[in-house]
Amino acid sequence: MAMSNTMPSLHVEGTDDQHSIMHLLQRNGISFNPRPVDIHVEKSDRELLKAIPVAIKTTKNRSIGFVIDIDTTLASRWEAIRARVNSIADEFNFRSLKSSFPASLSQNGTVISIPENSSKVGFWLMPDNCMDGGKLEDFLDTLVMPDDPLRFLAETAAGQSRLYGAVFAPQDQIKATLHTWLAWQKEPGRPYGTAIIAKYFRSDSPVASDFVSWFKRLFEIR
Repeated sequence: MAMSNTMPSLHVEGTDDQHSIMHLLQRNGISFNPRPVDIHVEKSDRELLKAIPVAIKTTKNRSIGFVIDIDTTLASRWEAIRARVNSIADEFNFRSLKSSFPASLSQNGTVISIPENSSKVGFWLMPDNCMDGGKLEDFLDTLVMPDDPLRFLAETAAGQSRLYGAVFAPQDQIKATLHTWLAWQKEPGRPYGTAIIAKYFRSDSPVASDFVSWFKRLFEIR
């Protein structure tokens, strides 16, 4: 997706995040024709963290957002973000940004105004701004109906697959579970984004609704 220097922008870790977010927003009534934001894929959490100060210092009269997996502990991820925000706030004398940046993020996502350059910056930590070790798949898992028997069976099958030689890392259990669950849908193996469009995933879990509300708040979408 081509980037604009004037459009609002949302920075994400990977293409799965990009398409999942775009299609979830569309399912919630936000049109991408024309698109309301540029979604920029940073390719890794490390690159996304590096992009934070660069994006803030080059932004004026628009909003920017960052969606990143927690992966580690919530506290350490938020501290890494806070350090980068503080560094750019000190460099450009964005006093309001530094003074208003919270010590802990809101469960509903964080949005901060920067009067010095007439912009806003927002952060959403996957899945719900709360869960240590969380990632995109934990967010998507909330879009599976809790009483779906195939979801339970997929989790069981993914766990038992280790007895037969499966070698995925323990932290990827949720990813293995979701891909197993998707393999049992009407069109097996759809990527996350198109599975959302196909309505294999629902679009209105409490966490998803909070995310959509955060997105609207940040980018001033009614």
